[in-house]
Amino acid sequence: MDLDAGQVGGVVNTWTPPGQAVDEYHVDLAESCSGANGNRLGDVAFGTNELSVSADTAVGTFTHVVVYSISASQ
Repeated sequence: MDLDAGQVGGVVNTWTPPGQAVDEYHVDLAESCSGANGNRLGDVAFGTNELSVSADTAVGTFTHVVVYSISASQ
């Protein structure tokens, strides 16, 4: 957890795997729930469902965390 204004840090772990074949997840900070102007925080292998975000990660204009499921068959 990061308590500084304009910064985040901690663990993102609130997503539920979809009921389909997933290889990994991409986790982004974004300016909307649709992922506008996203900035990648990291990639997570399927089955992990958790990403640690470094303390003092600047938020800037970002207001959302978005998680994309990625499948090799897509």
